[in-house]
Amino acid sequence: MKQTEVAKERQIWRDSFTFQQAMEQCHETHTQFTVVVLQSGGLLCTHSSIRAGWTPIWGTEICPTHTSAPIMCQAIEQLKDCNKNSQQRMWHHLTGTPCYGNTFANITQYAKLEHPVYLKVSLECTYYCVGGAQTGSNSLTGWQLPDISVVILEIEPLIVQIENSSNAPNVNLGHDVMTLKQRLSDRYVLHIRDQVSSYDYGDNIHSRRWICIGLHKRMGDHASSYTFPNKIKLTQPPYCARDIADPDESIPPSLWRKDNTSRSRSQSQPIPGEVHPLARAGPGMGSSWKPNLVTSWDGATPRPTTYGGAIRHPKLNWVDYGDNPVGPTRLATNNELARSMSAPSDTMAFYAMFDNSDEFFKRNIGNAISCMLAGAIDTSVLNHVKAWMLKDIVQIPKNIEYVNDHKALGVAVANLCSAHSDINMR
Repeated sequence: MKQTEVAKERQIWRDSFTFQQAMEQCHETHTQFTVVVLQSGGLLCTHSSIRAGWTPIWGTEICPTHTSAPIMCQAIEQLKDCNKNSQQRMWHHLTGTPCYGNTFANITQYAKLEHPVYLKVSLECTYYCVGGAQTGSNSLTGWQLPDISVVILEIEPLIVQIENSSNAPNVNLGHDVMTLKQRLSDRYVLHIRDQVSSYDYGDNIHSRRWICIGLHKRMGDHASSYTFPNKIKLTQPPYCARDIADPDESIPPSLWRKDNTSRSRSQSQPIPGEVHPLARAGPGMGSSWKPNLVTSWDGATPRPTTYGGAIRHPKLNWVDYGDNPVGPTRLATNNELARSMSAPSDTMAFYAMFDNSDEFFKRNIGNAISCMLAGAIDTSVLNHVKAWMLKDIVQIPKNIEYVNDHKALGVAVANLCSAHSDINMR
């Protein structure tokens, strides 16, 4: 199958900065543009921040076995032989910095740690998304969305990014999101977009996210002047699921489904960035191993779940005549899941170093924010910090080109911190 120009461009983007390159950058280079990632998961949002020019200094992630531990298992004598803490070990391997276990287990420890310029957190959205229970803070993990404010105020970064399902403002009559906003608003100016589309920034998935960027009021006027990055231009032909597909002949028998499906009553043309439904095997989402919805290759890919579900397509050469059966259908391969999220080309190999199971891969991919969207946000935040420093810090030479000159601006940040010690950067 011949690649379209947009498919080639996106492949080049994915291939141009791998996990291996990110690791080398972390281990060889340290800048004053520091980032902390809470609940780091499969590290796609961490990788995106490194790609944008941020330097991780520490993170948090639980071990599935020792969920309450406030530090990484290997740092606890009686737990140091734990081999279940794959995501913790991935963080340490990639960044060379500590992982501090459960985000909420020992909040007071954060006062003793290095404070970052930028803090990122993508909280589990199971209880906020449309396909979930939508019970929000009245659930097993949903309480973390309003209560992450306590952690943020303890760390007090210069800038914070919080990301969740676009449905979060609708859950519990909006009280959870409102609580978060009220707690942060004394110290931060909040910039919020309720419906940020991953597709608008280059990712091949239908996914809309709630994103909050908080800028510390110490930034003065710059705390109010942040703007979200511009959307990328729509391509012709539009980027679609077909552009990231593996050939049908390479698909293992375990991913093919031959159950009965019924064509959708109302048929429409594919819309860029939207899922294009063709048929159903039943009501609702169905299981991850047999999703009910069958979608066209000519629409966007449904967002992967943590079990790899929700994605089911007909054969690539199937032709839509309006009411003809879709025939055999297949689930997404792991390659297709990674490409849909614009993950780096060595993602599967990187995860397999710590756990080569299918379940581990899908959990990492399904819990992530898509990479091109994440990268656009991280780059816009970094450029905003640089613009603030250029405008307000006299120690910076007037002739530097701030977008590319990390070193000169790093010196400026160090000067700023020594001159204004109340700013939580070191």
